[in-house]
Amino acid sequence: MSQIAATLPIDGNQKPVQNANLVGTVLAKTYDASLSSASDITLNASTTSFEVLAIDKPVFVRFAATASSTDFDAVVAANQTKVFYREPTVTVISIIEASASAAVAVVEK
Repeated sequence: MSQIAATLPIDGNQKPVQNANLVGTVLAKTYDASLSSASDITLNASTTSFEVLAIDKPVFVRFAATASSTDFDAVVAANQTKVFYREPTVTVISIIEASASAAVAVVEK
Protein backbone atom coordinates (compact mmCIF):
# COMPACT_ATOMS: atom_id res chain seq x y z
CA MET A 1 0.00 0.00 0.00
CA SER A 2 1.31 3.46 -0.87
CA GLN A 3 1.66 6.13 1.76
CA ILE A 4 -0.44 9.25 1.12
CA ALA A 5 1.07 12.67 1.86
CA ALA A 6 -1.25 15.44 3.06
CA THR A 7 -0.84 19.20 2.88
CA LEU A 8 -2.52 22.17 4.53
CA PRO A 9 -5.66 23.44 2.78
CA ILE A 10 -4.96 26.24 0.31
CA ASP A 11 -7.04 29.24 -0.66
CA GLY A 12 -7.79 30.59 -4.15
CA ASN A 13 -4.40 32.31 -4.24
CA GLN A 14 -2.58 29.02 -3.58
CA LYS A 15 -1.59 30.17 -0.06
CA PRO A 16 -1.78 27.69 2.85
CA VAL A 17 -4.70 28.23 5.21
CA GLN A 18 -3.20 28.17 8.70
CA ASN A 19 -5.09 26.46 11.53
CA ALA A 20 -7.41 24.88 8.98
CA ASN A 21 -9.65 22.18 10.33
CA LEU A 22 -10.27 19.14 8.13
CA VAL A 23 -12.85 17.73 10.53
CA GLY A 24 -16.44 18.10 9.48
CA THR A 25 -19.44 16.35 8.04
CA VAL A 26 -18.87 14.82 4.63
CA LEU A 27 -21.40 16.43 2.31
CA ALA A 28 -20.57 14.53 -0.87
CA LYS A 29 -18.00 12.09 -2.24
CA THR A 30 -16.97 11.33 -5.78
CA TYR A 31 -14.72 8.51 -7.01
CA ASP A 32 -13.60 7.88 -10.57
CA ALA A 33 -11.46 4.77 -11.08
CA SER A 34 -10.39 5.64 -14.62
CA LEU A 35 -10.41 9.26 -15.76
CA SER A 36 -10.31 9.48 -19.55
CA SER A 37 -11.45 13.06 -20.06
CA ALA A 38 -12.27 16.07 -17.92
CA SER A 39 -14.75 15.18 -15.19
CA ASP A 40 -16.87 18.02 -13.81
CA ILE A 41 -18.11 17.88 -10.22
CA THR A 42 -20.89 20.20 -9.10
CA LEU A 43 -20.15 21.13 -5.50
CA ASN A 44 -22.78 20.92 -2.79
CA ALA A 45 -24.09 24.41 -1.92
CA SER A 46 -22.85 23.97 1.67
CA THR A 47 -19.33 22.85 0.72
CA THR A 48 -16.65 25.03 2.33
CA SER A 49 -13.64 22.88 1.39
CA PHE A 50 -12.90 19.85 -0.72
CA GLU A 51 -10.16 17.26 -0.70
CA VAL A 52 -8.74 15.82 -3.92
CA LEU A 53 -6.85 12.52 -3.71
CA ALA A 54 -4.84 11.45 -6.77
CA ILE A 55 -4.52 7.67 -6.76
CA ASP A 56 -1.38 6.29 -8.48
CA LYS A 57 -1.14 9.10 -11.09
CA PRO A 58 -1.25 12.92 -10.91
CA VAL A 59 -4.38 14.91 -11.77
CA PHE A 60 -5.04 18.50 -12.85
CA VAL A 61 -7.77 20.52 -11.09
CA ARG A 62 -9.54 23.61 -12.44
CA PHE A 63 -12.04 25.78 -10.60
CA ALA A 64 -15.23 26.94 -12.36
CA ALA A 65 -14.13 25.81 -15.85
CA THR A 66 -13.12 22.66 -17.73
CA ALA A 67 -9.65 21.34 -16.92
CA SER A 68 -7.08 20.35 -19.53
CA SER A 69 -3.39 19.56 -19.46
CA THR A 70 -2.70 23.12 -20.63
CA ASP A 71 -5.35 24.95 -18.58
CA PHE A 72 -5.57 24.11 -14.88
CA ASP A 73 -5.41 25.80 -11.45
CA ALA A 74 -3.69 23.09 -9.40
CA VAL A 75 -1.91 19.77 -9.69
CA VAL A 76 -2.27 16.95 -7.19
CA ALA A 77 0.73 14.65 -7.43
CA ALA A 78 0.33 10.89 -7.54
CA ASN A 79 -0.54 9.34 -4.18
CA GLN A 80 -1.07 12.72 -2.56
CA THR A 81 -4.05 14.63 -1.32
CA LYS A 82 -4.73 18.36 -1.27
CA VAL A 83 -7.49 20.21 0.51
CA PHE A 84 -8.82 23.36 -1.13
CA TYR A 85 -10.91 26.17 0.36
CA ARG A 86 -13.99 26.72 -1.82
CA GLU A 87 -14.32 30.26 -3.07
CA PRO A 88 -18.01 31.29 -2.84
CA THR A 89 -18.23 31.86 -6.61
CA VAL A 90 -16.96 28.36 -7.46
CA THR A 91 -19.83 25.91 -7.92
CA VAL A 92 -18.08 23.38 -10.18
CA ILE A 93 -14.59 21.90 -10.26
CA SER A 94 -13.10 19.98 -13.15
CA ILE A 95 -10.50 17.21 -12.89
CA ILE A 96 -8.51 15.55 -15.66
CA GLU A 97 -5.75 12.96 -15.61
CA ALA A 98 -2.13 13.93 -16.18
CA SER A 99 -1.48 10.34 -17.30
CA ALA A 100 -3.96 7.94 -18.89
CA SER A 101 -6.29 6.04 -16.58
CA ALA A 102 -5.69 8.05 -13.41
CA ALA A 103 -8.03 7.47 -10.47
CA VAL A 104 -9.31 10.25 -8.22
CA ALA A 105 -11.45 10.70 -5.13
CA VAL A 106 -13.03 14.01 -4.06
CA VAL A 107 -14.52 14.57 -0.60
CA GLU A 108 -16.58 17.71 0.11
CA LYS A 109 -16.86 19.14 3.61
